Amino acid sequence: MVRDVLYKVVAGLGDGNAARSRFDKLLQIAHLMHLWRVFDKKEMKEQTAKVSISLVRYCNELPADMLFMEAGSASKEFGWLNMAFVFWNRYLDLSEAMEDPDSAVIENSDFENTDIPYDFTLPERQYSTEDQREKVRDWILTVSMDNQVDQEISISTCDKCHTNDMYIAGLQCKKCSQAYDPCIVTGYPVKRSTRVQCRSCHKSANR
Repeated sequence: MVRDVLYKVVAGLGDGNAARSRFDKLLQIAHLMHLWRVFDKKEMKEQTAKVSISLVRYCNELPADMLFMEAGSASKEFGWLNMAFVFWNRYLDLSEAMEDPDSAVIENSDFENTDIPYDFTLPERQYSTEDQREKVRDWILTVSMDNQVDQEISISTCDKCHTNDMYIAGLQCKKCSQAYDPCIVTGYPVKRSTRVQCRSCHKSANR
């Protein structure tokens, strides 16, 4: 319902309205949240993982600990253990910072070349239970001692500069600043070789 209302608002604002970009962003968030629930319910694990990862870039608008927790869970469920490790590691940092904000120090090297915000307000209440957090800690500890699991985010190649270190879910190449449209199905960047377009709303997607 929220997505439908926002869609009508955006359509009514027109391209020249100053508030259009803000409502466009809120519409994108509502749309991805809706798809996240749909894909999860239908057990479409790859799409669930991609949408949950895309949602992390909106941690200024949504509770950050929830986004990192769910991105880690969906990544692990699909078998992207490296992504699960990075997102859950950040989730634990946030959880500890929420418990003791005055002494919180959050390392950002894992997300330095991404479009995931670093400076955002910490949620006031924990998203997960202590038991759930303990299970995440145990998993992180186990994986950290496994040399066969990469402990960095996945990367892809930029269409423009062909640099092979672009964050796989990022909407902008940090080297050449090439911007990408978000896939209307997953939120991932739409690459040239896989681009298709909806004939109705004209939004882009990866084939």
